[in-house]
Parts: sequence; structure tokens; C-alpha cells
Amino acid sequence: MRENIILYTRKISFTLLLITVFFAPIFLFPKISLDAHTVLAKQYFVAFSSYLLLFFFIFSLFFTKNIVITKPVILILIFAFLTFLSSFNSVNIVFSIIEALLSFSIIIFFFFTYYLTDDIKSIKKILSMVILSALTISIIGILQYFGYDILRFLFRYIITEEERRFKILATLGNPDYLAGYITPIIIIIISCMLTVKKFSSFFLLLVISLILILTLLFTESRANLLGLIIGIIILFFFFYRYSKELPLFKYFNQNQVKYIGIVLVILVVIGSLLFITVYKSTVISRMKELLSFKIVSGHKERSIFYILANEMIFDHPFLGVGVGMYKIEYTNYIEKLSMNPSLHNSFDNILKSYPETIAEHTHNDFLEIWAERGTPTFLIFIYVLVLFFYNVYNFTKEKNLSPQRRFFAIGLILSMLCYLLHAMVNFPFHSPERALLFWIILSLGFRLTELKLPSLDNRNSQT
Repeated sequence: MRENIILYTRKISFTLLLITVFFAPIFLFPKISLDAHTVLAKQYFVAFSSYLLLFFFIFSLFFTKNIVITKPVILILIFAFLTFLSSFNSVNIVFSIIEALLSFSIIIFFFFTYYLTDDIKSIKKILSMVILSALTISIIGILQYFGYDILRFLFRYIITEEERRFKILATLGNPDYLAGYITPIIIIIISCMLTVKKFSSFFLLLVISLILILTLLFTESRANLLGLIIGIIILFFFFYRYSKELPLFKYFNQNQVKYIGIVLVILVVIGSLLFITVYKSTVISRMKELLSFKIVSGHKERSIFYILANEMIFDHPFLGVGVGMYKIEYTNYIEKLSMNPSLHNSFDNILKSYPETIAEHTHNDFLEIWAERGTPTFLIFIYVLVLFFYNVYNFTKEKNLSPQRRFFAIGLILSMLCYLLHAMVNFPFHSPERALLFWIILSLGFRLTELKLPSLDNRNSQT
């Protein structure tokens, strides 16, 4: 009886997890305007799904004899607790607690994914749903880009037909949001594509990856495109190191594969040089922003966002200003720093240019987590990321590991790298569908390193 309850409860929970993973980027309310409201719709959907999942998840735990608590689980629990605790340091505690609960509704998917994936098959199912969702929104976006906007029949837009045409938004309401979601998925698909044995599977993954890459190009998101290029270059070195293990050598000899690899690297390098040439000034200015808090010409407003976060960190180093409070404290810190003679002109120009603007995010998730949640929470977050890269990378070096699991692990590393590069100039961690993807990738990485049973590798090699 106990076993049946656990079995069916886990099946229901896992099904709900798959449904959430698929619909989170797609979900919209009828008759809403795009951009801000699309985020709100997805936030409500993810929050509702998370607490519904939590009910079944906790119910199953009552019947489970042994619950394994590992280091990653403990660290994420501490991170979630400190996130909630930081709300009590806010000038608006009630608002910050609500923001913390919304944040927790996404963080909790780390635990769902971690405890509901007990074999490679379940990991594949989650990955398939992620890919299917990304493919769906990419197709919607491409059609939208060329003027065939199927969403306009269901939703009220605030942009004109001329603006909508040649502007790819899909269901995320913002080209950069769309790019930030699909880029980590592209690198996982490419990594998995290298290990498939059937030509039909290889061709299918190739077509999907090309559709997603085309979508990424249409978004014109420089940070994500740069992240993908870096990821592919790193993937090549892994490909060269473990090339003899790959099924590709059953169809091509070693020299042919090496030549193909060299040609691909040349194409990537040429593409990178063209990219840097076209966006040279933008790339350099962005790097200056990341390496200092100085005002950079052309990006003054974003530099000021960083400066404000920096001031909040110094004023509230331990617990931060509270979850979600950056946008609330924004005006107060603008007024405070505008009194600084060395910054007066810059702040005055920003206020004149954006008289009604209140930045909701710093456009750098690392700074925002640090400013809102405090130094201990930030250090825990960084430690979790370091542990992720350390564990998964060491896992890729194990002997007697199937190519499928090795390159899937490599794909997770590079997808996380793409995600974090984007987080340095944007705020994917604070967007429901992109944050959900982050916690799932993080959880799958830790879980994969723990599924070391030879039988799983053998079974995976046979599929």
C-alpha cells in the first residue's frame, strides 16, 4: 500500500513537473498586453504549479522511509531561508515577503527536479519537454518576425503592426528574454546531437538546433549570441578530446571527423570576428561596465543601475535591502547619489532622459542578488555555482562513462555558462521561465553526477 501511494504520487508530481516545464515559457492570459504582463502571467502560472506540486511532493514524503539530504540540497535550503530572512530587513516587509514567496515558488523546482529524477530516462523526459517548449516559442517567433503573428488573434498588443513586424517576441514579450531562454537549450541540443547513433535522431536534433539558432539571430541579442559562440568553441575542445568515443566514427574515419571539426572551428572564428567587428564598440563598452562601476558613454543608465546596487550592498551588507526592493529603493538612492558632485551631471541627465523610469532590476543578477539578499546569501549562491561546475566537470572525466552521459554533462556545463554570461548584463534569474530553466539545469547537473550505476549507462547506450 505504501509503495503504491509513493509510486502514483511521484507519477502525478513528475507529470505536473513536465507540464510546467513545457507551458511556463508559453503561458499567457487572453487579452493582455505584451512585455510586462507576459512576465506576470508566467509568474502566476509557475507559482500556482509550484504550490500544487508542493502538495503532492510533501504528501509523498510522508510515506517515504528514507529521505536523502545531500550537500546541494542543504545549500539551496540555506539560500532559500536567507532569501526569506532578507525580507525582514526591508523598508516594506510585507511587499518583500510576497516577493520572497514568488522567488521561492521558482527555487522549489530545484528540489522537485532533484528528487523526481531517479534515472536517466526521467532526465531525458524533462530535457525533451524543455526542447519542445523552446521549439514551439521559436516557431511562433519566426512566424511573427515575418509578419504572420498568430498571437494577435488572442492577445491585445500595445505595439503597432509595423513595430511587431521584424521584431521577434514570441510568447515572452521581449526579444532578449526569448534569446536568454533558448541559448542554453541550444548548447545542450548540440552536445546531445554529437552522441546519437541513429541518423534520424541526428537530423531531428540538427533541424531543431538550426531553428533555435535562427530565432536567436532574429532576436539580435549580442550577449546571448556571444555566449553561444563561446560555448561552441569550448565544446569543440571536448569533442576533440573524446572524439574516439563518439558514434560519429562509425560513419566517418578519424581524419575526416578532425577535418570537419577544423572547418567548423574556422567558421566559428570567422563568425566571431565578424560579430566583434560589427558590434566592436558595444562589446568593449559592455566589458568596461562589468569590470568597473564607472560611467561608460553610451550605457550611462545601466552603469548607474550598477552603482546603485553597489551603494545598497555597502549600506546593507548582511541581509541586503530585501527581496524585490531594488525597484522600491531606486528613487531614494538616485536622490542620494545625485548630491555627489562627481556624479551630479550623469544622474541629472538620466533623470531628464527617463523622468518616469524606475529600474526594476540592475541588469546584472549577481549584483541584484547581492544587493537585495545580502552578502551571506550571495556567497552561498556563488558557492553553489562553483560546486556545480566542479562536480559536473569531474564527472565528465570519469572513465567507463558512456558518451551520452559525458556529453550531456558537458552540455549542462556550457548551458550554465551561457546562462551566467547573460546574467551579467541582464536579469534572467528574476524572470519566471528563465529562472525555472536555471534551477532545472542546476538540479539536473547535480543529479546526473549521482546516477553512477553502470546499469544506467548500459541501458542508455542501448536506447
